[in-house]
Amino acid sequence: MDMEHYKINRLVMSWIGQWPEQTGFSRIFLSFNLIFAVSSQLCLQMKNLLIEMRNSWNLATLNAQIQILRKYTDKGKKLTKIYAAIMYSSMSMYMTLPIIPSIVAFFTNANQTQMYGLLYHVETIFNVERYYYFILLHSYYTTFFLMTIPVATDSMLVIYVQHACGLFEAIGYQLENIKQNDRTDINIYPQYKDDEHYRIISDSAAKHIEVLQFSKLLTSTYSISLLILTILNVAVMTFSGLVALININRPLEAFRYAVTCLCLTMHFLFLSMPGQQLIDHSSNVYESIYAVKWYAISVRARKLLNLMLIRCRTPCQITAGKMSIMSLKTFST
Repeated sequence: MDMEHYKINRLVMSWIGQWPEQTGFSRIFLSFNLIFAVSSQLCLQMKNLLIEMRNSWNLATLNAQIQILRKYTDKGKKLTKIYAAIMYSSMSMYMTLPIIPSIVAFFTNANQTQMYGLLYHVETIFNVERYYYFILLHSYYTTFFLMTIPVATDSMLVIYVQHACGLFEAIGYQLENIKQNDRTDINIYPQYKDDEHYRIISDSAAKHIEVLQFSKLLTSTYSISLLILTILNVAVMTFSGLVALININRPLEAFRYAVTCLCLTMHFLFLSMPGQQLIDHSSNVYESIYAVKWYAISVRARKLLNLMLIRCRTPCQITAGKMSIMSLKTFST
């Protein structure tokens, strides 16, 4: 075989430490370098989000606003627990199904031949029967950590979105509770120092800009990963459904892949719900501005409200690679 034809493949595979003919040291070093480069970039983005989330607590200047943020923080905590429980429960079911025949055979007929069920089909140089439990434990170990990745990253997405939703609601509360009266004989051209309504609306507008920036950072951080997850979800769901149909005469195997397909559907729903919540809560600020009695505030404050209205016409959205909007509408289609 002329390796010259595979020169480019060898080069790029060597860069990431995955070319089989590389020395052991270079493979380990370059693989570690790849992991470090990817993880450091992800950690940097996550760190920026976390810093912004901590700083944005300062936007809650009223006790009621602080209570709103706490309410959404508790909601994010509950959603994280529910999501983790569902994912790990599904994982446990998926991991248990392959060894059920062995368990049944053990308790029903001690002389029956040992059945070697595995999580995945493997081709190995080891004797599967001899090293069965080591291979099984290894598959359990890797499955657990592979499942932990989406649980960790998706739950942080939920926390960030809940925080943003809380900030939007806090801004809406501040706008809706501006002290006003129904008198029409008011001074619509007050001095700047006497224009309390303008100061409140100006403060709300500044906070709104900061929340929009936080939402933009959130979207940019998760955009590529959500695109990859969406593509993988659709591909694996299709594959799992097909395999379940192929193994329709093997109930346990068909059920295992059906559970996988169901879990992926729930996973995509869980990714779509935060996006829908962000759309709804960012749009609610528009309604809060409309609730302000514009005729009872100064002209200066009215102009500022108009600017906020224009910006609120476009809701904040989480996208998958700027190609697909993460929402319940996208999920249903």
